[in-house]
Amino acid sequence: MIVEEGKLSMRAMLGVITLIVIFCGVAVLVVSLLLELRYEPPALHTAAEFKGPLLEVEEGEVLKRVRLRETLMLEGYGWVDQERGIGRIPVDRAMELMLARSSTRAQGGSAP
Repeated sequence: MIVEEGKLSMRAMLGVITLIVIFCGVAVLVVSLLLELRYEPPALHTAAEFKGPLLEVEEGEVLKRVRLRETLMLEGYGWVDQERGIGRIPVDRAMELMLARSSTRAQGGSAP
């Protein structure tokens, strides 16, 4: 009998432990086999295929173009999504409009 007077027999505990160890071993084997099957070594490239790093011809030219594009975005008008009617305005103008809107609301009028 497995349970005698509220205690498990030693044979039952050893059986459960053996089953757990066997299950864990099988699980490790299955996972390792699956990983082995899915592993694809990276393709090797020859030196002739390597084109080398992309270097700037003039130092800082890329940074100048990025800064110019950012300045135009911040200080210029344009469309974000023309179909939905969403536009972009300069930051200074947006701050003026927000100030006017908040002062109008504080006075009890309608916002522009």
